[in-house]
Amino acid sequence: MKTKDILIKAQQSLTYLMTAIVFKDVNTAYVVDKENNNEIKLGSNATAILAMTKYAEVSGDKSYNDTAEKLANGIIAMRNDETGHYNHVLHYPDFTIKDKFRIIYYEGEAVFALLRLYQLDGNKKWLDEVVSYFEIFIAEEYWKEHDHWLSYAVNELTDYLSEDKYYQFGLKNCADKLSFIYHRETTFATFLELTMAAYKMIDKIKQADKAYLLNDFDEELLRKTIDKRAEFQRVGFMYPEVAMYFKQPALVLNGFFIRHQSLRVRIDDVEHNLSGYIQYLTYRLGESMT
Repeated sequence: MKTKDILIKAQQSLTYLMTAIVFKDVNTAYVVDKENNNEIKLGSNATAILAMTKYAEVSGDKSYNDTAEKLANGIIAMRNDETGHYNHVLHYPDFTIKDKFRIIYYEGEAVFALLRLYQLDGNKKWLDEVVSYFEIFIAEEYWKEHDHWLSYAVNELTDYLSEDKYYQFGLKNCADKLSFIYHRETTFATFLELTMAAYKMIDKIKQADKAYLLNDFDEELLRKTIDKRAEFQRVGFMYPEVAMYFKQPALVLNGFFIRHQSLRVRIDDVEHNLSGYIQYLTYRLGESMT
């Protein structure tokens, strides 16, 4: 569905986002969280790049490309020379390190954002950075975290580098979590994102004549899990019959809530659900009905 109003809202959001961006120098930029002690978060730079690159892809408007590149330089500048990892949080305005580590998902977000920028501008600098960082992910067995951002990232990476080690990482990131996801009675949206990324990767593996990588992977369980999660996540959808019991029904209508976390409705919960369902509708639903 192509709706001009949605594109206008996206542009308005990016205009607002620009007010939170600061420039350390002519080539380096950061998103500053002014509501939380002026923190600079690795994940904020990453999601800003993802927003800008997707907007450019859909609209053809390249006016944010330069800022996205500077934000990407900001990500690379956050890499710690001693550990090889990105520092997760900086202070603003002095750009000193606040937290070397805060949340596991930041690094997956960062490399995924760099890959999306590479897709947009073809600058090999971003791809080289991702390849370098994946050596850390593989060596430190980050697949054990079952991070949906890493599933997105490694699937995207194999568009450019069809190497067994990346496919193996992506499969491991999903494989031993499948049974847990299938039986889990909570509406965590990232479960559908994680499994759909693996689903897309399996198709890519077969097209690359690397089916031997799937010998120990339960494809049938993956398909069953995806279909079950897609149906089950509607339990957390704010239908009118649910929203009417809240203080401000119009504010939460058509959003998604987490029942086991005080029925919260957060923008990232909505985003993750929407992302998962888009993947499901685009790559799975038609096949599941044939």
